[in-house]
Amino acid sequence: MSCAACLHPTADDKVACSGYCEGCFHLSCAGLSREATKELGKKPQLGWFCTECAEFRNGNRSGLVGELGAMLDKQKAELLTKLNGSLASLWDNIQAEFTKTAEKLVDVTAKQALKRLANSHSLASPYRNALVSPPHGRTPVPATMDNAPKRRLIDSSPLVATAPPPSMAHGTAIPPPNIRTVPEHEERTWIYLSRFAPDVTDNDVLALTRTQVDTQDVINDPWLRALRAFNTVGDLFDHNLSLVGFRSRLLSPTP
Repeated sequence: MSCAACLHPTADDKVACSGYCEGCFHLSCAGLSREATKELGKKPQLGWFCTECAEFRNGNRSGLVGELGAMLDKQKAELLTKLNGSLASLWDNIQAEFTKTAEKLVDVTAKQALKRLANSHSLASPYRNALVSPPHGRTPVPATMDNAPKRRLIDSSPLVATAPPPSMAHGTAIPPPNIRTVPEHEERTWIYLSRFAPDVTDNDVLALTRTQVDTQDVINDPWLRALRAFNTVGDLFDHNLSLVGFRSRLLSPTP
């Protein structure tokens, strides 16, 4: 057998190509050492390719990788489409089952509520079940000893008036209809600021506060100015001022 590179006969120092050409090469032509040849012989999973087979193999591999990538993208898109359709169908089925169950539950609840309402109404007014109005066009039968049971069944006499509620003279007062309640206390957040400079007015402080808290519902109460009208802190508490929690602030020098 001759070498595929130099076309000279080969001896023991040869190596076979693992590619499609299946040619034999001298170790010197292949550029391999005897140690590398021994490793190739010991491990069958290893292979050596000549230059032409290596180039052909690498080119086909890149093309195959590109084709496989396109196929994978197509299969991925198809799989996602099927998955979205299955999820949409499953969601529709779940909604339909939930709607049916909710409608049944609402119907049962409504029937039970109407039944309870009818029972409570019948218990609250038992006289309606005992009284029967006379048929249309018939005159009431006068009460006699002979037709006493029949008279009791078709009695259309007016109901007996109930006793009026007791007056206030007997100790049970009737609650007046015009009850007035105390309005609820409006909660507010109080911010205590000291004067920035002698020339800063109350309107400047009010405008700054409204800008910072982003609301127009701000009340400016210059309580530091009111402190000068009293001699001591005790006078302030005598005038029912809500200064709890600010005692240290009141005792500090007024700016």
